[in-house]
Amino acid sequence: MPMRRFDYSFLKYNIPTDIASLATIIADLRSKGDFRKLQYIDSYEKLRQKAIIESVKGSNAIEGIVTTDSRIKDIVSGSKPQTHDEKEIAGYKNALNLIHSDYKRIDVSLDTINSFHRMIEEIANPSEAGHLKTRDNYIMEFLSDGSRRIRFKPVSADETPKAMEQLVLAYLDARQDAGIPDLFLIPCVK
Repeated sequence: MPMRRFDYSFLKYNIPTDIASLATIIADLRSKGDFRKLQYIDSYEKLRQKAIIESVKGSNAIEGIVTTDSRIKDIVSGSKPQTHDEKEIAGYKNALNLIHSDYKRIDVSLDTINSFHRMIEEIANPSEAGHLKTRDNYIMEFLSDGSRRIRFKPVSADETPKAMEQLVLAYLDARQDAGIPDLFLIPCVK
C-alpha cells in the first residue's frame, strides 16, 4: 500500500462559499461565547460535562466500547472503572478533561499525540500507552445481527511513524495558511 498523502490545501479552494461564511459566523459566535462563559459559569460547566459525556459515549461506541449511560456518567464523575471497556472510557475521559481545561496551551505535535495516547491507554493497556502501534489493525463495525465488517483499515504499523509525521506537518502547514479557517482543520487531525 502506498504512503498516504496529507495535503489540506483543498480546504482553501473546494469549500462552498456558504460553508466558508458559516465558519466565519461560528468563529464570531465562539468569541462571544467566551464572554458569555464568564457571565454564566455554572451553566457552561454543566454544558461542558454534558459534552464530555456525549463525546465519551459516541467516540467509544465507534470503537465498539460500550456501557450504560449511567456507568458513563459515573466514570466521567470519577468512579473507578470495573471492566476493560470502562478503563478505556476512563482514559478517554481524562484526555477530554485536559483538552477542555488546557486547549489554548495544547499544540499539535507528535509529543502531544503520544501524551494523549498515553493518557487514554494507561489504565486499560499500560504496555501500549504512549507508543505507536506495532501491529496492523482494523476498525470493525458491529452490525445489528451480531456480525462484523471492516469499517476501515488504518495505516499499517510500518507506515505509522512516517504517516504521523506527515499528518502533523500538513496540519502545521495548513494552520499557517490564512485562507483556511481554523474550524476546517479540526477533522484533519481527528
